[in-house]
Amino acid sequence: MQRLTIIGGATRADSARIFVRTQSWGVTREWFPWVELVSYNKFGDGFRNTNGIISVPEYDGATASTAGTSGLVPPATAGQ
Repeated sequence: MQRLTIIGGATRADSARIFVRTQSWGVTREWFPWVELVSYNKFGDGFRNTNGIISVPEYDGATASTAGTSGLVPPATAGQ
């Protein structure tokens, strides 16, 4: 049995960080060191966190431009 522990915390409103650590499968069941998974202030300007939902404000939602393709695309310009 392997265990996973996740913890989050912040010292300032814009510095939330999430850490993870796992326990080994071996006989000793030792815990591996904590590893930073994500830090709020490392998202950059292109991402927005709204109530825990991460979004890219400059782009519209997922779309399909041609059959078999999808993803984030810039908003259509006038006449498109």
